[in-house]
Amino acid sequence: MARVVSAPRHYQLTRKVDLSPLRLVTVGSLAGVVLGLLGAFDPAGYLETNLGYVQTSRLLSAAPLGEHLLGADGETRAHGENAGWLWLRVLRQAAEGDYRGAEQTSSDIVRRDSGRRELALYSRGQSRMKQGNEEGAVVDWEQAGAVSPIMELAMRKAQVEQWQGAAALLERAIASSPGAALPHRELGWALHKGLAETDRAVGELELAIRLAPQDTHTYRLIARVLLDAGRYDEAKMWSENLLQRFPESAEANVVRGTVAYWVKEWDVAEFSLSAATTLAPNNSEAWFLLGQTYAQLQQHERAVRSFRTAISLDHGKDWYWSHLIALELKQGCRVCAVGDLEKAVELFPGNLEFSRLLLGLRD
Repeated sequence: MARVVSAPRHYQLTRKVDLSPLRLVTVGSLAGVVLGLLGAFDPAGYLETNLGYVQTSRLLSAAPLGEHLLGADGETRAHGENAGWLWLRVLRQAAEGDYRGAEQTSSDIVRRDSGRRELALYSRGQSRMKQGNEEGAVVDWEQAGAVSPIMELAMRKAQVEQWQGAAALLERAIASSPGAALPHRELGWALHKGLAETDRAVGELELAIRLAPQDTHTYRLIARVLLDAGRYDEAKMWSENLLQRFPESAEANVVRGTVAYWVKEWDVAEFSLSAATTLAPNNSEAWFLLGQTYAQLQQHERAVRSFRTAISLDHGKDWYWSHLIALELKQGCRVCAVGDLEKAVELFPGNLEFSRLLLGLRD
């Protein structure tokens, strides 16, 4: 099995998935992180992680590298073509955007220094990616056992709904590091979200749980997949299993409560979500879902208080406001609804539903 080389950054394809039936997950759920430049080099990080024995951090942060170690033509000064100095050349070439040169120098290191072969392959993959050679980059990363850049590329494809490509890359990441849970988890979600392959998705998520049983987010994902497929008993089983493992976890109580909500077990939902707000009083999602549950139980005052608490903790989610305003209108509190709509219109100027509803109530 190839040894895994750590990349400068680590990305995930999924973000926290809202299980609420009134707030469905969108395509953006698969790529809920902000991307940096794919393959961007971090010279200081390279030196700290892989060349710690070379005391050159000062050189990289001060005057141009060439003034200290390299001649104007890019050749090393009096140090010969040993691998250590070749690494410095790679760093300078990458910093200057000479990715073709960085690829060639990385290839030299691959040939010369077996001890740094995996890192050189990772570096060459980054250089090839910068030049648009995606397949060459992935092949290098596979040989290096570098999972993170392959997953990062898969995330980019998922963002533009290239689901087949994303899934294929995740499968290659798994082949490079079969014992890593994260690629299995992300492949499971991609298979569900983009390819509607429920059985395969569940299988990958189950494997991810076996590899990393402490990852509560995977339980959230498998519950969502099963709920979407109408496999409610299985979803309940996984949510109960999670809660048994982590009874004091707010996340576990949220998952159990939301599954109970979907299957209309209101008392169980109220109990679990109330527990979540006690365990994590700043968890806006738990308060929002508790508000939904109170609304179903016709406990409208409690629902309003829960929605308002959720908003006070995170006023940037427009669906929190939507549910609060809808409940106020249902209660017949037109003044309350108008007041909250005015705030919502100010916070979400692009939400035309809020604007139209406010105009209609004012007429």
